[in-house]
Amino acid sequence: MESNYFLIEYTKKFPFIKISKSNLFSAFIISLIIGIVGFLYETLISYLYYDVIIDRGFLIGPFLPIYFFSVFILCILVKIPKLSILNFLFSILLIGGFISLIEFITGNIFEIAIGKELWNYNEVYILSYKYVSVITGFSWGILGSFLMYFVIPYLKNKVDKIPTVFRKPIVITFIILLIVDIIISFYLVYVNEGYSNLYEIKCDKRFSKIVILFILCLLLGKFLYKVIKTRFNKLNNVFTYLFWILFIGLTIAFSFYFYNELEF
Repeated sequence: MESNYFLIEYTKKFPFIKISKSNLFSAFIISLIIGIVGFLYETLISYLYYDVIIDRGFLIGPFLPIYFFSVFILCILVKIPKLSILNFLFSILLIGGFISLIEFITGNIFEIAIGKELWNYNEVYILSYKYVSVITGFSWGILGSFLMYFVIPYLKNKVDKIPTVFRKPIVITFIILLIVDIIISFYLVYVNEGYSNLYEIKCDKRFSKIVILFILCLLLGKFLYKVIKTRFNKLNNVFTYLFWILFIGLTIAFSFYFYNELEF
């Protein structure tokens, strides 16, 4: 049993698959979202591990094509198997191997094109060879399987609600921005006689912990609000606004106090 979310039909004629424009658009937008989230994810990892905010990827914009194309291929080519422990484990191996292959090909292409390694796992993990690693491949497999079974179906339901009139403009706008970004990125490589990061900002180690503290306080506020709302059913909008204004204000003040007074 399989979950054919995008109603894919395999055929014997090129391009060997049949998919409706509506489902193709859904796959495109989901992949675009994952490409942007992937950029934010890798930026956050660099920030938390190395206390630095650094330009991720080759492009200027907040978008990583390797996430986009990996998810897009997954959406339009693969009929998602029924969720089970065995299928999930098999998906980890298959997706991890597939993304590792894409990393290997992409890394070598960019090394040849711009003469620089955009990443190198040899410096971070054991069982690594330049652009691929057993550890990262396994991590990609887990992440990809989670996306396939849980995130993609959820996003599909949301994306399908986008009105038809907006779909073509969204796709055209993204393609134009991507082409412009690629042209500018290669132009900068040419002007600078090689690739270099657009920015690299060192961050105070305390700040990342303050951000985590701030998020935890907001989650606490959400919990307290639910408790109060359950206790007093007749809360109006004025109380809601006042509660969140007061709570967020206190959270910011509390966070700045820890930032200025305490050494982590």
